[in-house]
Amino acid sequence: MKLFCTENSPFSRVARVLVIELGLEAIIEITTVTVRDKHSQLLAYTASGKVPALYLGSSRTLCDTRMIAQYLGHIAGQVNVVASVDEIEDYAFEGFCLSVLESFCVWVREARRDPGQISQQLIELERARAIRCLGYLEEQVERLEQRFTLAAIAIACALDIADRRLGFTTDKQHPKLQQWLVNVNSRASMQASVPQKLLQQAR
Repeated sequence: MKLFCTENSPFSRVARVLVIELGLEAIIEITTVTVRDKHSQLLAYTASGKVPALYLGSSRTLCDTRMIAQYLGHIAGQVNVVASVDEIEDYAFEGFCLSVLESFCVWVREARRDPGQISQQLIELERARAIRCLGYLEEQVERLEQRFTLAAIAIACALDIADRRLGFTTDKQHPKLQQWLVNVNSRASMQASVPQKLLQQAR
């Protein structure tokens, strides 16, 4: 199997963290590709050209992060890595965590535009959303601490990209969330999946 990723995609990082956490490195090849590129090798495996993408063989490719996480948990015999719809509160919380990651991605993409094209209104909307979400997550830290599941991984990757790319961090108003993130970032899977370009910039 091949897991197609880009170097800086936080959703790709979620999938890479799962591969490591589930002990699947020996059977899943991590392949770095380009996106928004008509010559990308990824297009031979999926017409969407989006990452992460997990190629299973026989022309079968999974292109949704939650679906990939579910499949990885299935083959690793750890199905509880994703929330079950039978546990609706956990299922809803997982969806919320993935939406937080997506919101930070929207903010990052907007912030990367040429200065004259940046929508300050959108930036402020996403900043306000982020502040609300961090307040909610501060109240839900116990959920994140229970297991390092898809929900927790999504938030860890979201807060990391917010810090590295936007300078937006947890603060004194979120002490429990801040300590949780410190603990999580020390995990081998998080250390191994830090984007190399960002590591080089930090040196």
